[in-house]
Amino acid sequence: MYIRISEKITLEPLSISDAEGLYPLIDSDRLNLGKYLSWVDSVIDIETTREYLQSRIHSGLNGASWYKIMFLGSAVGVFGVKTICEDQVTAEVGYWLHSNYYGNGIITQTISGIAQQLKSQSTIRNIEIRCLSENQASIAVALRVGGVHTGTIPDYNTIDSSPQDLNIYTVQLQT
Repeated sequence: MYIRISEKITLEPLSISDAEGLYPLIDSDRLNLGKYLSWVDSVIDIETTREYLQSRIHSGLNGASWYKIMFLGSAVGVFGVKTICEDQVTAEVGYWLHSNYYGNGIITQTISGIAQQLKSQSTIRNIEIRCLSENQASIAVALRVGGVHTGTIPDYNTIDSSPQDLNIYTVQLQT
């Protein structure tokens, strides 16, 4: 399903064929993305990009849906509803954005748009954003969309020999 977030931002369903366009985006921002995303080291060519996309698109998680983020007609990242936990009326979202596009409000607007869609089409009342404790950009996004720090998973991942906690932010959707 195609989702219009704003005049400049749209989400298009992610497909394996997007590997050719997304690999150069990942590769050109590898140092930045790799600071917080462990999968970046395993994406080294078009084929491994296909494998990465395959793992997202066919995750098997309840309610998962993945999109390429389009900004002014160009792919600039990936956004997903990673899973929906109906018992807890919560959807977990995840994303990455090429650093050349920071500062345009792309992720903030996308989360707000998805929140409205989830609210109107399901029983979801919360969005959960999980990010590493050193990822100040994602923490700022979570706070901008109304997220409250609701938990921490200590020593969740090690990046560059540095253990990092995983912060959990919950955004309550207005009823």
